[in-house]
Amino acid sequence: MYIARFNERTLKVQSVREHTLSVANLCKIFGRKLNISSFLYLAGLLHDMGKYSVRFQDYIELELKKVQDGDKETDKVADKEDHGVFGGKFIYETFNKRDPISCITSEILALICCYHHGGLPDCVNRRSEVTLLERFKKISSSNMQEVYKKFNDDLKVDINKIFDEACYEVQLIVEKIKEFKDEAFFAMHLFIKTAYSMLIDADRYDSYLFESEYIGNNEINNIEIEAAKIWYKYLIRLEKKLEEFKMKSNISENEKRINKIRQDISDECLSFAKNNEGIYTLTVPTGGGKTLSSLRFALRHAELKNKDRIIYVLPYTTIIEQNAEEVRKALNCKGDLLEHHSNILEDDKGENYKLLTHRWENKIIYTTMVQFLNTFYNKGTQDMRRMHNLLNSIIIFDEIQTIPIKCMDLFNGCINYLNRIGNSTIVLCSATQPELNKANVSIQFSEQREIIKDVNIKFKILERVEVIDSTRKEGYTYEEASSFIYDIKKTANSVLMVCNTVNSAATIYDLLSKVIDKDVDLYFLSSNLCPTHRKDVLSNIKKGLKNNKHLICISTQLIEAGVDISFDVAVRALAGLDSIAQTSGRMNRNGEREKGYGYIINLNDDDELKRLTEIRLGKTHCKELLDDYAEDSNLFENSLLSPESIKKYFKYYYTDPILNNNMNYPVRNTSIYEMLNYNELNKDGYEDDYPLQFIYKFKTAGELFKVIDNDTKTVLVPYGKGKGLISELLSSDSYDKKKILIDKLGHYSVNIYNNKYEALKKEDGIIFNRECGVHILKDFYYDEVKGVSLIKNLEFLNF
Repeated sequence: MYIARFNERTLKVQSVREHTLSVANLCKIFGRKLNISSFLYLAGLLHDMGKYSVRFQDYIELELKKVQDGDKETDKVADKEDHGVFGGKFIYETFNKRDPISCITSEILALICCYHHGGLPDCVNRRSEVTLLERFKKISSSNMQEVYKKFNDDLKVDINKIFDEACYEVQLIVEKIKEFKDEAFFAMHLFIKTAYSMLIDADRYDSYLFESEYIGNNEINNIEIEAAKIWYKYLIRLEKKLEEFKMKSNISENEKRINKIRQDISDECLSFAKNNEGIYTLTVPTGGGKTLSSLRFALRHAELKNKDRIIYVLPYTTIIEQNAEEVRKALNCKGDLLEHHSNILEDDKGENYKLLTHRWENKIIYTTMVQFLNTFYNKGTQDMRRMHNLLNSIIIFDEIQTIPIKCMDLFNGCINYLNRIGNSTIVLCSATQPELNKANVSIQFSEQREIIKDVNIKFKILERVEVIDSTRKEGYTYEEASSFIYDIKKTANSVLMVCNTVNSAATIYDLLSKVIDKDVDLYFLSSNLCPTHRKDVLSNIKKGLKNNKHLICISTQLIEAGVDISFDVAVRALAGLDSIAQTSGRMNRNGEREKGYGYIINLNDDDELKRLTEIRLGKTHCKELLDDYAEDSNLFENSLLSPESIKKYFKYYYTDPILNNNMNYPVRNTSIYEMLNYNELNKDGYEDDYPLQFIYKFKTAGELFKVIDNDTKTVLVPYGKGKGLISELLSSDSYDKKKILIDKLGHYSVNIYNNKYEALKKEDGIIFNRECGVHILKDFYYDEVKGVSLIKNLEFLNF
């Protein structure tokens, strides 16, 4: 028997044959989504061919003996055979010269097999060498022949027959991709990544099943059969919940009017679900019931079109927590719903962490735009592993206006691919729809683009807030802003202040804490608080609002997108008009009063916004609009929140030359979009006739890609139950238990910028646990009000 791996705890051995056939069969199942089952089956067969080599078998037997002898210092990565290259070299050299489709098919298979550990490479390296061909040179012809003979004797598969079937499948994909015209090469790179995703997920998943000693049938096989039944079950539960809402009594006429519009929007979403797969917009005013209306559409559409999963992509983790909880209660879906806030695990080179990463196999997933874009464009394998689970899905992007400008071409390109190749339905939701087709790559919207009818009329009926321009030439210092809030509080029970940065919010919070009356509760919200901490703060605020308590909340923009909360008055530091509209949606949300009032003040925060280009320019162009409005408000239907105002603002914003030239993610003398498209510069000086079909710079593009300019690390924090969960994680030796704990710890994690991470590390405030691949914040550096802090909390020493 040839050994593929062994379990260090039980010493159980998995053979190369068993692992190979299991991975190949998983690949075959995954491949159904694009009708490329034979192509993926072949990838699964070939990926570990090198494990038949003498060198690999000597290595794995030595490692097994070490463990049997009680030596815990095994090294499952050092000094072993490059096992991926064998299958890649074999398929490429056997079939590469037959015809163009054989050439494309063999090259993709070679790429994904050779690099199924570590991530896809640049096709040409910095030494102007063809990376794949250079890797082939590692093994001699005699070694290749010897390994192939063992592979063939052990597996007895007809490679020629499977390859012919694979070529037919790839031919059909290529024909579809040609329809992308100028974006065809970019779409092809996404197809390569999709195939790669299927292979590495199958490989890691089989490894996980072996390491966790899973016994039973593989549930993946039944996913398509069960999907329609699941969607029907959840739709019935949602309809029942919506009927309960209708039965509510003791509400004002104003609230009844708003609820009627929400019902109309919900009914239109349900009706629209019969349409075919496409790319659509859902334009709903703030407070228009978008969460459950879009879910109603998604469940019905998933049932009718037999979709695998529903994925919600949101800008902030705050909304994930709230919306996921609302959906969980409405559907009673428990384990079928996954909240994926961030990557808790470090994308390291160790083997164990790979078994614990998220696959996005759940039926309903809530995640962030950062995680979505990382799935397609980030370096390594942790994120890309889940890419294939976005196929044949319904993907709903909430608050789409928050997409980073530099990512627009990359975003538009991938949703076009997901719809036209991946058979997914895309819904772009917002009360302030951005002009995404101002990018170089246009979204291929469906002919009937908007889900809702008479959008402008619905906006007018749902108008519950008047926004007042309180900006002034000299701006507001932090002290003056605090005084403004203090004075506004005298006119209302509750006030929300939204700032552009954490520092601004913290400064104003500190100033107000010194002067407010004792009967006024003061709250702070920012991304420095872990999800559970934020949830607790929001829960306390909502209780206070319900009981008409006097309170002030100072927050960053995380509160303004989709958080179901309603203050008497809101104040917004000048920013983009879309942000101001979102803040306005956090007051008089249900028409509790005839009209709510929001105020815009121009905080002197320019120094803090130097590196936050989009907020800074949003602030500039919003001021332009405010000036236009002051000159003639009739042009904007006498409302700063009207569709006309939003449209004019985005016209100013997207024609800004700084933003307009940054939509393809510029880097060095090119862009990430061009690195993943056809571009002669990608050849890095290679002068001979280029021998391959593809010249992508996968590795460099992945290393340079960051949704947020500053790198962040996810840190587990000792807030509330988090401390106990961290202890459990570190002491557990069960992969199943670790996966459960890691899911739970997503609610006790904070993403912090690298400079802050390094500062905390210098203070010995963070530890990194290599075995689990997690960063952990020490107790003293988590503040009960402001969350992660560089200032050590020693209050317990004050006797």
